[in-house]
Amino acid sequence: MTKLFFIGWICMLTCLCVTAQTKQPVADTTATTDSIIVTPTEDGLKFSSHLRPLLQIAGAPEPFYTYFWEFGDGHFSFEKEPTHSFLNNAEYDVRLFATNHYDDGKRPPVKSRPVRGAKSKKSALASVTPKNYFSDNQQLFIRNNADPKPGEDMVCVLGYKFDTNLSLGDSLKGTLALFFNEKEFKADNFSLSDVRQYGNESNSDEKALLAIADQRLIYEPSWQMMASRGPDATMFEDAGTYKRDESFTTLLKEKISLFRNSKVFKVQSTAGQVNNLFFQLQTTPEMIKDTNATVVVTAVFIPDDPMLGAEITDLEMQIVASHDPNKMKASRNLLNYRWVSKNRKMKYTVHFQNTGKGPARRIELQTQIPPYINKQTLRVINQYPECPPCAVAAPGRSCLDTIIKNDTAFFIFKNIYLPGTTQDGINDTDSTKGFVQFEANFIQKVPKKTFTGRTAIIFDKNPPIITNVSRTRFAPGLSPGIIAGYYTNNLSIDKALGQKLKQIQGKQQVVLGASLSVYSSYKPYLQGEFFLRYQPQQSITSNSSRPTSDYIVYNGRDYKVLEQRNEVQVHALYNDVAGMLRYSLNNYVGVETGIMASYLVSGNTKQQNEYLLEGPNGTSHMRFDSLITTQKQSFSNLQPGFVAGIYLGRVRSGPSIGLRYLHYLQQPATRFFLYATWKL
Repeated sequence: MTKLFFIGWICMLTCLCVTAQTKQPVADTTATTDSIIVTPTEDGLKFSSHLRPLLQIAGAPEPFYTYFWEFGDGHFSFEKEPTHSFLNNAEYDVRLFATNHYDDGKRPPVKSRPVRGAKSKKSALASVTPKNYFSDNQQLFIRNNADPKPGEDMVCVLGYKFDTNLSLGDSLKGTLALFFNEKEFKADNFSLSDVRQYGNESNSDEKALLAIADQRLIYEPSWQMMASRGPDATMFEDAGTYKRDESFTTLLKEKISLFRNSKVFKVQSTAGQVNNLFFQLQTTPEMIKDTNATVVVTAVFIPDDPMLGAEITDLEMQIVASHDPNKMKASRNLLNYRWVSKNRKMKYTVHFQNTGKGPARRIELQTQIPPYINKQTLRVINQYPECPPCAVAAPGRSCLDTIIKNDTAFFIFKNIYLPGTTQDGINDTDSTKGFVQFEANFIQKVPKKTFTGRTAIIFDKNPPIITNVSRTRFAPGLSPGIIAGYYTNNLSIDKALGQKLKQIQGKQQVVLGASLSVYSSYKPYLQGEFFLRYQPQQSITSNSSRPTSDYIVYNGRDYKVLEQRNEVQVHALYNDVAGMLRYSLNNYVGVETGIMASYLVSGNTKQQNEYLLEGPNGTSHMRFDSLITTQKQSFSNLQPGFVAGIYLGRVRSGPSIGLRYLHYLQQPATRFFLYATWKL
């Protein structure tokens, strides 16, 4: 019995376990289980996260996350697991923005968690302090947590502080502004979803910003001789004065004119105190589709004290399709072709990041140079890690070697130490990043064609990592032009004013017109044209003899018509409109075809008849004049047709001549048009 009892219990437990396992759902490896983990330490609170597993893209380097922590008290960190000490035990809203790199999946959603603040258990001097992102003598900085990607939000941190040369604790005021959404792009790239501020900032506007900028002063020294101290010694004193800094105001107005949107604040703080504002920007559905384009946001900081320095800082961000830390970008992706010359410089920046488990000692960048760049003018203007050129560095020391072969520039960092993101003890990902920035002039004659460049990055002896394609194109631009020419003596199709008008219209006519097209195109392009041709007043006279049986009644008596003289006076104004498809075969020859339409703008004709009459029974002869008809017309007689032609000269921009064949549809009538034009 006891044996059966135990067997029964075992069977029942087995059934329960099977049932539980059956009801338990299968784990979803793509489910969102992101969370923020908080751990108390002696230095304050340590923050870490639990994020979804990364899914490596085939052929890409090992995926990884970068982190941006916002602690809810005006401080932030880019470390993976930062430790932060709060001022008190109030509740703070901590946010985590994680960005996935080389990951075949969506970016983790922004996580937030209310946290009860905890002070450091150590002394104030030993507590964890935020990293200083200000460079020497800088009062303003701006930084983003990730490059803008369509469909994702991002954060721009705007930090400011008043000059620390002043007495600490002094209360100062100023104006702070952020400008975004460049007018260069048709649609807005960002919408401002939130601004988180933690200082004494209050809303203001551009008018107040310009008003405080107009009060800026700049010192202009003026040295004057005081007294002589011997034949070879003279004392001078500085008698300089302060004047309005008009150059700063001009620069500020130029910057403001580039943007559609702004956010302006009046700020108040003490000297040396760092304050941060967090602008959360949402990329709009209309964001420019070119993922190589560079967008700019501009920050401005102006103290109320006109003697203190003011700053304007630009943040250039490349629109990306994926978050790849190894990338190449051009300073501008859209250029005005009119101002491109051999003296115009093009600037490129190649960014790289060591994502390995150990430091990189040698990094080689193999950069494809666009064909329209003058390789002889290439020079490095900035780089990190900072090191001298190998040509002047001591043997065995860190250096940067630059070699140009054919269409490739080799930038080689030698004997450096760049830690990896997965290396033990590395929390700050900034230390794992580097870049090379170089510039070069264009060649003398640059064709108006899109050009590209890209870079292969080799860390030590690892396989190369290929960056994105950096693409630069030229804006279409508008090219107005003037056209003058004349129609050949072919039969006119104009019939609104009668046969006499047709005879006149068949003669050669001088025309004057204007055109509008894209500037110096290397592709087929459309050109609109507008012409006016004026037919001045002309007369046509004809004489005819009447049959002797032809009589007219004049003053109640019958007169025999011996002779009739007709005079027709005509004048008219015509408008020709043409839409042309043109293609310049090279710099000197082009072909064109299109459609055109002519219509009468204004015209009239008068017919004057003069008769030689014979009186009754042949008693006398007399002259009799009469105005038979007067006809006026306007905006009528539409005549469509086809055009084909060829043009020669400086056909992309400048003077040229051309010959066109015109065929009208309403009657089988043709003409030739010989013209000269100048495209500006």
